[in-house]
Amino acid sequence: MPIAKDHFADCNAAGSLTETMIEDGMTPTIPKNLQFFRNIHLAWGSVLVGVLLAALYYRVLAKLVTDWWNIPDFSHGFLVPIFAASWYGQSERLFSK
Repeated sequence: MPIAKDHFADCNAAGSLTETMIEDGMTPTIPKNLQFFRNIHLAWGSVLVGVLLAALYYRVLAKLVTDWWNIPDFSHGFLVPIFAASWYGQSERLFSK
């Protein structure tokens, strides 16, 4: 008989979790629905950090884009984020040795 069955809204998830603990004597694994919530928190945290950085640096970024657009010597600035993203995506493969 599951101990924690009455304390959870989802009785099926609580039942299988506590039955696993009682029958096998093992530490229960995290149910997939809880892992989903961890990923959601990480995603919203990343969005929040991105919005805060954009709010803090919007003047600087606007000036950079204006300079890249109007000054021919700085027009390569539009390519820098693309190459940086590409290099960052390959950095694990490059530095894994």
